[in-house]
Amino acid sequence: MKRLLLLVFLVGLFSGKASAQEADSSSTTFFPLPVVFFTPETRLGFGAFAFFSWRFEDESKDSRPSQFQLGAAYTLEDQILAYLPFQLWWKDEQYSVFGEVGWYRYNYFFFGIGNDQPEDFEELYGVDFPRIRLSAMKEVSNNYYLGGRFIMDDFTITDLDAEGQLANTEISGNDGGLNTGLGVLFNYDNRDNYFESYKGWYAEFTIDRHGGYTGSDFDYTRLRLDVRHFYEFSPKDHLAARFFSESIDGEAPFISQALLGGVRLMRGFYEGRYRDDNSAVIQAEYRRKLFWRIGAVAFGATGMVAPEYGQLSLSNLRYTYGAGLRFAIDPEDRINIRLDVGVGEEPNFYLTIGESF
Repeated sequence: MKRLLLLVFLVGLFSGKASAQEADSSSTTFFPLPVVFFTPETRLGFGAFAFFSWRFEDESKDSRPSQFQLGAAYTLEDQILAYLPFQLWWKDEQYSVFGEVGWYRYNYFFFGIGNDQPEDFEELYGVDFPRIRLSAMKEVSNNYYLGGRFIMDDFTITDLDAEGQLANTEISGNDGGLNTGLGVLFNYDNRDNYFESYKGWYAEFTIDRHGGYTGSDFDYTRLRLDVRHFYEFSPKDHLAARFFSESIDGEAPFISQALLGGVRLMRGFYEGRYRDDNSAVIQAEYRRKLFWRIGAVAFGATGMVAPEYGQLSLSNLRYTYGAGLRFAIDPEDRINIRLDVGVGEEPNFYLTIGESF
């Protein structure tokens, strides 16, 4: 059963690029995208998406642009998605604030926790929640950043399968709750471009603490490590590689566990096809410029989950692979629309703006 994007109409596409008045400023990119989609858990859905990129006044044209993406959708199952991911840069990249604000009333598939679930097991559940992800960081040395984080999900579980695991098993978070946390982040970033990197390194380590002192109904600590490297073989040929790992100590709600799958990590699996308290993923993508604004990619990934980090085992490795096309809506800042087909247990389709990593 295909679970992701099956049908998309791109109607009235428009990309506007207005030159800034200041000589040392770059341009502004605005791209609206009406969409129609169908998935088994949503039936027919429709909405709109907009991407906006700009630089603050007095910022150099070589500085990283700020950007936000605004999306909203409604489905015939009375589901609502509203989200605003963003990243702001100013003072010649000395300061950055980034994150996401959203509100969701949606249905998701649950495949169980760990590696021992039957391959054909799945159940559908509903969840309503506002979401806040907010991080702020400052450059403390050349390309090194230090900052803090705030995380909040206030979720209500709905539409449980009366015969399913979530309704009949003691799974953390199966009756909802408030999940808030505070954390710190350490970041190194010398990539040549924020949207589509040709060369350089990106490394981020975060520690988040969730507990009663933050108002959370859940008590756990999360560690994440995200390392990426980009190689330029020629002006048209590039390779991107990524290692991502996550470890949870304590009792996190099931919706906040380490997940495999989705639009950025192991494309080809439904997000959450495999979940547990620990994960490790390696993925790579070869990117090729073809002609005009068109490019193509081929990618592959392997990853695993386990209840303890020391129990991550090669016997539980999962694999995905796929290919995609790119269309540059802003060649100067390398802002692309990407259409990917990822294959895990079955093909899944992804259409969005910006690279997966």
